[in-house]
Amino acid sequence: MAVHEAAERYDDALNLLYQVHRWAPEDPDLWLRMGVLSFLMTDRAWLKRVGKEDAHLADQGAVNAELYLDKAAALSGQGARYVFWAGWVRHKLYQQDERARVSLEEAAATGYPYARAALARLELALATPGYAERALAHLDAAIAVLPESARFHYDRGACLAGLGRDMEAREAFGHARACPALPPTPDAAGRYLAAEFQADGEAVGILIDRLYPQLAKLNKL
Repeated sequence: MAVHEAAERYDDALNLLYQVHRWAPEDPDLWLRMGVLSFLMTDRAWLKRVGKEDAHLADQGAVNAELYLDKAAALSGQGARYVFWAGWVRHKLYQQDERARVSLEEAAATGYPYARAALARLELALATPGYAERALAHLDAAIAVLPESARFHYDRGACLAGLGRDMEAREAFGHARACPALPPTPDAAGRYLAAEFQADGEAVGILIDRLYPQLAKLNKL
């Protein structure tokens, strides 16, 4: 897709959501879509790629993302998918990690795998005592629900490699390489989750080869 076409489609989608908001103010899915689009607008590199370098868009996106996603969670009755997004954005945009943890744990308690994976990332980022074992437990739970996610296996391998448990890391990386690409999703939230939390064997294989060359070499024997 040409850059200008991507920008036009993004603008059209966001404008449509603002218009629909007038007619369906109690629709949590609408608020979720608005929140995710606003969150994506905080990516200055992306804005630059689509010819929109105004920093104001990124700043406004950050404000709107938190507002819209909290609204979505409230309207949904604190549904797991909605609460996950509210927690993940707090972690990514504002580093409100304890508030993020509360939301992510609430979503994870329902078995939502992305919340488990996000909690593992949070543990690895904070690196408090015992973080690695907690991260592994979260990843094991996520893999039990969505074993075809290459990124879950990759994150598990990276955590094990950091602990010096190379044989286990090699096995996890092997599982990651074996994962096929999951079916594409048409909405912005689904595409973001696919890019951030799913990936496929080929994509994570590139990361493994680049970041863990010794383990990658062993894995190919």
